[in-house]
Amino acid sequence: MDSDPVQEREANARPGDANNSVTPGPPDGPESPTNNSTEEPTEPVEPAPDNNTREPVEDPIEPDPVSEPCLAMEGCFDTFPQTIVDSTVGGERARDSYSCAPDTNESGPERVYRVVLSEPGFLAARIDNPPDGVDVDVHILSADDTGACIDRGHITAGALLEAGEYVLIADTWVDEAGTEYAGDFELNVNVTTAASLVAFGIRDEVAKDALDAFTKAWQLEDTNRFEYAITDFSIHSSSKRAWIIDFATGALLFNMHIGHGIKSVEGEDLGAATIFSNTPASHQSSLGLMKAAEIYVGDFGYSMRLDGLEPGFNDNVRDRDIVVHPDQGVLPEIITERGWVVPSRGCPILDPAISMSIIDTLANGALMFFWYPQTEWRTGSTYLQ
Repeated sequence: MDSDPVQEREANARPGDANNSVTPGPPDGPESPTNNSTEEPTEPVEPAPDNNTREPVEDPIEPDPVSEPCLAMEGCFDTFPQTIVDSTVGGERARDSYSCAPDTNESGPERVYRVVLSEPGFLAARIDNPPDGVDVDVHILSADDTGACIDRGHITAGALLEAGEYVLIADTWVDEAGTEYAGDFELNVNVTTAASLVAFGIRDEVAKDALDAFTKAWQLEDTNRFEYAITDFSIHSSSKRAWIIDFATGALLFNMHIGHGIKSVEGEDLGAATIFSNTPASHQSSLGLMKAAEIYVGDFGYSMRLDGLEPGFNDNVRDRDIVVHPDQGVLPEIITERGWVVPSRGCPILDPAISMSIIDTLANGALMFFWYPQTEWRTGSTYLQ
């Protein structure tokens, strides 16, 4: 059991906003491998607020053709990932608001960049580690016109885009009193394609579905986070069949073993999952897109609850007590000895050595995608249409 204390987590917030923190929660419910607890849940940690404001995008934006390559032009980027370290202090003051959020005051100084995509992909931009007293919002535009805003947000902005030229603007927020929060910022920018996911070892079919699901969820404002966990349940549990990727930096954060439910197994091979459901007390894993929720400490230590986003396929996971938690059955020596991860009662279980880091990476808003070539789910999922 992981007995480390629960650590405080801070949500992205405007200056003066209260920080979210993790509080101890209940032990694992009946779906977890060895849990017999009947304790009632305590008040959960509130998920981090979604400060993005974006308009639904039914189809990728088609910008004007690229006029010229970036070459050595300052402030122009055509290779990714990129990390831009800059300051809005001393920047232009030509843009006071944007069509994506016309009531948000962005009249402070801004920095403007040109972004050129050589192929279609999901463009992700994120402000990281802003100093205290600095509030810089990020905007993606199809042209240098505040009426051409595709997406914007406090900290993050993203969109699935066709090949072409776009404008990326880091603009200073101004509060109702007229105070400008200009200053230094670090802006990470990356373009994710199905091919870039395949490069991490994800199969082509899974990569395409995962990117489609993430794009749809972003358009629906289901998340404002670019950390994304992808699990391929068609792979045997003896292999590392789960990946966590940061769309803003293009980094592979984790590639790990993950467990499935004992009743998802049909034959004698406990490492092969073939049956999935949304049924309470089934001890089966669920498919589809889920959202990482609050952290709590239960029978298995530092754990994390999940919220299913797909009605009929995984929207019962919270009531079923399907949670992410560490388990001895995922220890490397156990996998080597038995030839599989010891199945759970439906929970996606992790190696205790890395589970806390994974939970801290995903909690309070990141998406988790669980894939299997089940026709009913793939044709019925709203995130894959």
